[in-house]
Order: sequence, then C-alpha cells, then structure tokens
Amino acid sequence: MAQRDFLHNCKQYDNMDKFHFIVGKRIKKIMCKGLEKGLDMPHIMILKHIQKKGQCMVSDIANNSHITLSAVTNLVNRLVDLNLVTRDRSKTDRRVVLVELTDAGREQLSIVDENSKEMFDDMFSALTEDEVRNFFETIDKIITNFLAQEEIEEQEGIKKSS
Repeated sequence: MAQRDFLHNCKQYDNMDKFHFIVGKRIKKIMCKGLEKGLDMPHIMILKHIQKKGQCMVSDIANNSHITLSAVTNLVNRLVDLNLVTRDRSKTDRRVVLVELTDAGREQLSIVDENSKEMFDDMFSALTEDEVRNFFETIDKIITNFLAQEEIEEQEGIKKSS
C-alpha cells in the first residue's frame, strides 16, 4: 500500500499519460517512416515475428504477440494484400495454413531495422550509458510484471469459467 501511495503522489505520475502519448507518437513516426502506406506497429510486430520464426501459423503469431487471433488474421490479410507475406497450406497437413515473408516483406523489415537505429539514437541521445542500461532493466521488470499479471488473470478466468 505504501508503494501505491508513493506512486500516486509522485509528481511524475501525472506525466505518464504525456509520456505514453509523446513516446508512442514519436516511435510510430520514426518506425513507420518509408514503409508501405498503411503499415503500423502491429504489422511490424507480425513481420518481425515471422522473420524470427520463419514459416509459422497465424495462431502461433497470436499466441506470441498478445493480439487476438481475429486481429492477427486481419493484420495478416493486409500483409498478404501488400505482398509482404504469403499464406500457403502445409504440405503435410492441409488443415494448417502457414505464413511466410516475401522478399518485399524482408525489404520492409530492413527499413524497420534502420528506423530502429534512428529511433534509439533519438530516444537515448540525452542519456548516459548507465541511464540507458537502468532504463532497459526497469522496462524488463515492468514487462515481466505485466506478463505475470496477465497469466494470473488468465488462470483466474479459466477457474471462473470451469
């Protein structure tokens, strides 16, 4: 309870909305620069997932990106329309549909990689190496905490529906 009171009374607490808005807007502006029209951060996340995993199922993307299956399906449809990914049936199990990057998709990701470098230079130019290291350690803790909370909420949801 003491930590919660501290957080809510902390003067930086009021800056969180501003931080989220400004950083989100700046990241989107830099990361999407030079990409196909209509590509957004969720599309980039999906392209990066496919790049990392190679051929994969839409359900695998949904499970690993914390986006609903229906939303991933719509995002993948857009990527197929832009010829950034292909969607083909598995040769071993015709029920399985696999998604894979095209050369155009790899080109878009190479632009994303360059944009990422620019974004990190832009975001952290005013920080020391120690401050950057501390920032990422803190972000890792926050992500771990959020994922643990999601897991608990999912487990509670499963128990309630049983």
